[in-house]
Amino acid sequence: MEKPCDWQEGCKHRCTAAMLRHLRAGVMELCQSAGLYQIDLLKGSGDRITEREYWAQRRGQRRLDYANAKDAASGLPIRQTKYETEKAVLRKNIRSVLRKATSLEDFSAQLLQEHGIALTESRGRFSYRIPGRTKPITSRKLGDDFSKENVLAFLAQNAERQKTAALRRTDPNPDKVSRLIDIQAKLTAGKGAGYERWAKVFNLKQTAKSMALLSEHGVSTEAELAQHIAELQSQYSEALEVVKDLETRIGENRERNRHVSAYLQNRKVVQQAKTAKNPETFRE
Repeated sequence: MEKPCDWQEGCKHRCTAAMLRHLRAGVMELCQSAGLYQIDLLKGSGDRITEREYWAQRRGQRRLDYANAKDAASGLPIRQTKYETEKAVLRKNIRSVLRKATSLEDFSAQLLQEHGIALTESRGRFSYRIPGRTKPITSRKLGDDFSKENVLAFLAQNAERQKTAALRRTDPNPDKVSRLIDIQAKLTAGKGAGYERWAKVFNLKQTAKSMALLSEHGVSTEAELAQHIAELQSQYSEALEVVKDLETRIGENRERNRHVSAYLQNRKVVQQAKTAKNPETFRE
């Protein structure tokens, strides 16, 4: 601890922030060493539900259930079955935008455009102001998932995921080498000059991929290439034999399991038939 008076025996206890952190860590260590279940006190909550919000949700759900019962008795359609507090709706709207946005500007613009939520920052913390409310709701009241650090980290993951997806769309199989295009045959078939330029670039790319792939595997001559193909073919044949053997053994095991299950299901009946006084009547 920071000072001897925080932990020394005989001193007056002071409930400081450092003391609370020390106690939380101690409780977690004791529970983990004893193998007891314990809520993680050292990490924050993604959705911070206060006692006031909890009871507001309970009261709202009770009123909604009462109104739905009256509507059902009157024959009216029921539109909503689950009551959501103002903060619960705000959390849901923020998460729906957070899945799509890739930058802070995009996140703020989509929040304002789709749900009318204004994003503000004060003292390094995010606040969210919903329509019809003058005072914003801070991220601390919503939960740790809506803090500035977690939001920026999630946006960075979205941007990286979108960048990777764009690269995959550009070249879905970067290691795959395609066949070259017969440009003269395509021109004879009626293709234009634009297709000819594209086909030349495509053939150059495929040639470069082929050379890079051959150099990666140490192939420099046609004989080495034929030898490498023969080795791969033999490896494929051996692997195929192993797979077929495994499939045969799996089929035999399945058939054996079927017979065993049939035996276990009918064993009692067979024993009763053997000990029956009149076997023919028992069989009937």
